[in-house]
Amino acid sequence: MAVDLSVKARTKQPEIRRDQLLDAAEKLFATKGLVETTVADISEEAGVAKGTFYLYFPSKGHCVVAVKKRLADGIVDRFIAVLAPEFDRLARGDADIDVPAVTARILDVSFSYAAEHADIHQALFHVGDTHEVDQVSLEAEAAIVSCLTQAFRMMNEAGVAAVKHPEHTARILFSGVHWALEDLLRRDRPERLHDLKETALEMVTRVLAPPS
Repeated sequence: MAVDLSVKARTKQPEIRRDQLLDAAEKLFATKGLVETTVADISEEAGVAKGTFYLYFPSKGHCVVAVKKRLADGIVDRFIAVLAPEFDRLARGDADIDVPAVTARILDVSFSYAAEHADIHQALFHVGDTHEVDQVSLEAEAAIVSCLTQAFRMMNEAGVAAVKHPEHTARILFSGVHWALEDLLRRDRPERLHDLKETALEMVTRVLAPPS
């Protein structure tokens, strides 16, 4: 059966156009500033008419939330990409998992993503969040904590870790690393990221130490 490529192109266009607007907004928020950036600026950067912007976002505030949600989804996706194969291995009964190595990959993901998006993160997360923007942060945190909690529980069951309170441990580890990382980036001290990552790896490895 022949596929009408023109129909496929038309159905893809709204998603592509929305991504163009989000790309433009993210660039401008990071370089020009959240408050200073206008809808007209975003539309011009994206190469669309100002009216087109409002077909996708009712206001600049809604666009801000969408940019932040895309960033939050990005880090969650990277966590899942690291943990999903380990979940599969544990589900098959394979207990031969290098916990420090997995932990190191999770930290690498966290630190690299934060460094890559430091400018836009500062622009979006430190300007007096709206309720909607804050809700995006809470949802992303909940997703990451859920991933870590499930990982700790499965490691416990496989006998490769001994975490007494998986959910509390996941929440404390996430909060501690998250805020320490934010503090370094906010003070523009990226040269300390390596030291922070090594410290975090040492602490997490101790927490996940298997029963003797």
